[in-house]
Amino acid sequence: MEIAGLLRKCDVVVLAAPVYWANVPAIVKNMFDRLLGVVMEETKTFPKSRLSNEQKYILLTACNTPAPFSYIFGQSRGAIRSMKEFFKTSGMRYAGKCVWAGQNKKAIPHNVKSRIEKLIK
Repeated sequence: MEIAGLLRKCDVVVLAAPVYWANVPAIVKNMFDRLLGVVMEETKTFPKSRLSNEQKYILLTACNTPAPFSYIFGQSRGAIRSMKEFFKTSGMRYAGKCVWAGQNKKAIPHNVKSRIEKLIK
């Protein structure tokens, strides 16, 4: 699987996924399931991470539910939780997130663009 090789070699992963019913879309969940053996090794006790703490991950998500309701009702929180859990298990280090709540606009708001740019730098 090409993505597995790239994941092992990268310095930073940026995962952008929309919120679907307070979680990640099925295709992202499927990717996590298929990469499980790449990112962790099963042991008799707790799983052992296979990726490096030197590697970082950044999470981006968007949902239709406006702020602060997206957070209060767990819409964006659920998706971020799922993504964080996968990368935490892998051994990678969290570098931040950006949530665009109420994303029914055609253009990305300036504050969201600024947040993403800060995370990427």
